[in-house]
Amino acid sequence: MRPISRLLMLAALIIAAPNLNGCGSESEVTQTVGNYSISLKINPDPPAVGLNTFEIGISDPSGSPVDDAIVHIHYSMPAMAGMPAMQGESETKHAGNGKYRAEIDLGAGGKFPWDVRVEIVQDQDILAVTQWQVTPGSKGTGIISGEGELDYYTCTMHPSVKQEDPGTCPICAMDLTPVYKEGSVPTSPGVGKAAPTVSIPLYQQQLIGVQWDTVKIRQVNMTIRTVGHVAYNESLIASVNLKFSGWIEKLYVDYTGQFVRKDQPLFEIYSPELVSTQEEYLQLLQSESRKAAATEPGSRSSKNYGDARQLLETARQRLLLWDISETEIERIIKRGKPATQITFYSPITGYVIEKNVVKGRHVKAGTDLYTIADLSKVWVHADIYEYELPLIRIGQKASVTLSYDPRAIYNGEVDYIYPTLQEKTRT
Repeated sequence: MRPISRLLMLAALIIAAPNLNGCGSESEVTQTVGNYSISLKINPDPPAVGLNTFEIGISDPSGSPVDDAIVHIHYSMPAMAGMPAMQGESETKHAGNGKYRAEIDLGAGGKFPWDVRVEIVQDQDILAVTQWQVTPGSKGTGIISGEGELDYYTCTMHPSVKQEDPGTCPICAMDLTPVYKEGSVPTSPGVGKAAPTVSIPLYQQQLIGVQWDTVKIRQVNMTIRTVGHVAYNESLIASVNLKFSGWIEKLYVDYTGQFVRKDQPLFEIYSPELVSTQEEYLQLLQSESRKAAATEPGSRSSKNYGDARQLLETARQRLLLWDISETEIERIIKRGKPATQITFYSPITGYVIEKNVVKGRHVKAGTDLYTIADLSKVWVHADIYEYELPLIRIGQKASVTLSYDPRAIYNGEVDYIYPTLQEKTRT
């Protein structure tokens, strides 16, 4: 019986030896990115569900090991068959001689492949980006290459499905995933080194709404839509008030909103103070005329004539300061007697937006009787949020539409940016 036992034990060792040797072996796969050689070795091989040792090897164009790089590994698996998406990241530790190692936890097995993206940085410059595909329980490491190196599309749940074009699996209706050929990476046209690439798993592209477009040189505009309110142009507003007291005898403009033109009569006023000043002016004017006729050059009366002339000019200046126009003063002189009622005129063309006067009312000096606004140009106060403020500058074009008439479009430009912030709205 002893020889038979020894034969059985020997046979068991022979049968078990390949399995033990396979679990502990390591296979190394190399990619060439530009002039750099990047290798990936996984221990154990085939990878296991759980912790695995990933070793990245880097050689420069001369074949020397690169020992001063930062190697970052990102690994992910999309959601499938009721299983949630999984992903993780790890930064390797330098192990010497251009080797970098990291412990990677592959949380699922079967025939589900993991996408492995390796980014190599040196002095804040990206040396290379490689993409791999590993499957727990399956020996070997696949290389994901760039556009134009597609092999076929398959279903991760049904690997027997192979199609040349993208689509859905005819068995489970899942989106097909691409399988790439080995041995190449994307390169920039006319450039010998690898083009920087970004790998985003399909499920993440769907979550963040990735859109594709053709790269071209063009102007990029950003439209800011906001609300605003129309206001008077403060530089086109005039206030009509008095510098003396009196009674309103007659109103030519008698309601708010009335349109008036420049130099159009607004009202007539009677003021005893104004009448007495007119009388004083006329008396000085008559006295000045008599003295001018009787004065001989160089005589003593010539000095008195100069003083009378000064008093006359002072009285005239007082009327001008009370907003009595030169034309009205000439009428007073021509008439030869003071006007009991003085007419005041509109200083600008516009609309009466405030009216604080009625016929027969006594008004005091400084009372605002009318406020007139020129509406040929208006302001629109737009609410700009503080995060949009860097995009706004004086002189930018703007268009305004009305909620009740979207067909009407008014064009303008940014004229002023207020230095204050509304606390409640943060605009």
